[in-house]
Amino acid sequence: MDREVELEIKIEKLKQQLIYTAEENNFDFQHPHVLHLSEEIDFLIVKKMKYGNTITSTV
Repeated sequence: MDREVELEIKIEKLKQQLIYTAEENNFDFQHPHVLHLSEEIDFLIVKKMKYGNTITSTV
């Protein structure tokens, strides 16, 4: 499976976890679990963007 597709799948799974976790914590966006998931998603998005830029710059 393509690396970029794998990242997209991980991001989507984490987004669903984030929604569930936020609901479970009364939408307290400062809750440690909510923050942790949000930071993980941010990290993967940046990684995906860098990966995409690497591909386009080598073409």
